[in-house]
Amino acid sequence: MVAACQIIEKNSITNIVPDDPVKTAFSPLNDARIAHHEVVEMAGARVADAAPRFTGTSIFKSSDDAISDVSTPFTRIEIRNPSVKLTLTDEDGKHLIFDSTEQSVKDPLLRRPLPIPPIRRHSLSNWSLFDSTEARTWIGNITASWHNEDVRDFLTNGYWMRLDGDLAEGSVTNADIGAFVHGPELSETPELPTTGTIIYRGYASGMYASFYGPLWGSLDPRLVDGLKETGEFTGIIALKADFAKGTIEGCLGCVENLETTGATVDPGGNRNELYTNVSLASIKFPPVPIRQAMFQGTNMAVVIGDQRLGINFETLDNQGSWGGKFSDRLAAGTLGVRFAQPDGSRSAFVGSFFATKVITQ
Repeated sequence: MVAACQIIEKNSITNIVPDDPVKTAFSPLNDARIAHHEVVEMAGARVADAAPRFTGTSIFKSSDDAISDVSTPFTRIEIRNPSVKLTLTDEDGKHLIFDSTEQSVKDPLLRRPLPIPPIRRHSLSNWSLFDSTEARTWIGNITASWHNEDVRDFLTNGYWMRLDGDLAEGSVTNADIGAFVHGPELSETPELPTTGTIIYRGYASGMYASFYGPLWGSLDPRLVDGLKETGEFTGIIALKADFAKGTIEGCLGCVENLETTGATVDPGGNRNELYTNVSLASIKFPPVPIRQAMFQGTNMAVVIGDQRLGINFETLDNQGSWGGKFSDRLAAGTLGVRFAQPDGSRSAFVGSFFATKVITQ
């Protein structure tokens, strides 16, 4: 599944033995990732099954020249030199505010460097955010790209997860997951070409949840039947817009392999923390129509394959949705997909992406 076909470096898995008082320390971030895996799986499946709505996000600069609210009020992001504030509004009107100056946490497993910013003359930063009470736990991950000399030129993407219940007591009852991408230029509707093609390449990230069936133990003895895994993925997304045909298509994980970072629980309750690994999964997006500078589709395909390992799963039972919007230089959006195999293995991806023009033909 997402991590099942990883190329795992030797000793890249740290086993947390419950009876050892020294090794029982498990980061709150990973407790939130792995707690009540089935609940998180169901939340990911709900996102995958729902058509994406682009986008519930508005962005502000913390200064007198604040960018005006250009979108719906569900999510607000504030960037300042550089920090980030994410405000989430529940359906009941209650707010939760993430502030990287107060709630930013170091991911103990995240060892991968950030990629080169896909937008020229931009800098890129990333924050993992965490907040927990006896009633709810929230985790978030936000990446921001901004122009060093123009505070109005920036773009953000990321995801969040809310767990209802007391995480410390193991009484989580529900989970909600969301992904977003937004920037001031995405509030405009550009005039797109009517001929030619443009290749876009950029950055995608999000979270995944996987359950392993008996198939994977033959590939790696650590991937035992019943193993549960939750974590984050990052990768390069490539898109091709054919404006003569009025379609866009692409792939996540085809230019370079996806990378995953997460935590696992085996059937015996033993927990593991997985450092950044290379995944052999890729998500393909067949052509979908472009309408008023926006696109949306449900015909996604998940492929897991590697000739060296003799692995090739071309037809996985899957369903999901993806969509986004163009600007003058970008194609950006969100995605959700879930897939399963006959042995009971299953996974779900939820994330967002932004990509800039690299080739115009």
